[in-house]
Amino acid sequence: MGQDNLEEFGAALTGETALRPLLVAASSELVAVGPDGLADAMQSLLPPVDAALLNSELAVFMNESMVRGQRHGVDGWLDDDIAFTRPYGFDLTSIKVPVLLMQGRYDMMVPFAHGQWLASHIPDATAELTEYDGHLTLITRVHDVHTWLLAQH
Repeated sequence: MGQDNLEEFGAALTGETALRPLLVAASSELVAVGPDGLADAMQSLLPPVDAALLNSELAVFMNESMVRGQRHGVDGWLDDDIAFTRPYGFDLTSIKVPVLLMQGRYDMMVPFAHGQWLASHIPDATAELTEYDGHLTLITRVHDVHTWLLAQH
């Protein structure tokens, strides 16, 4: 995982008191840098395959999403981070619907080992664990997801 995520999830493990100020500061920075500065602001989280995508319209889309998503504060982000540090609340083996799991070896936001672990614990999951994707490059594979979904009917 990238350094920013190590710090963020270390704070999440400690709880809201440690996490909230970190997210408020990160939110202010991410919103302020705009699309042109997003890749630099997220540098510790971006392998080259993902950084290359943030020099395109994806940077504009992500920046706009971040600005809208954080307009009223960081509560949603905080809740997500805390949830990531807690049990799922259900047994993964109880999943009975088709699941497509996609993970790239170069992902610096979610450890590749977590994708492998999920693939081994979700019954009948279709796992596409690639040696070439990062976190953001999976956005370019939406067509693959749609194709898989259509095949599930």
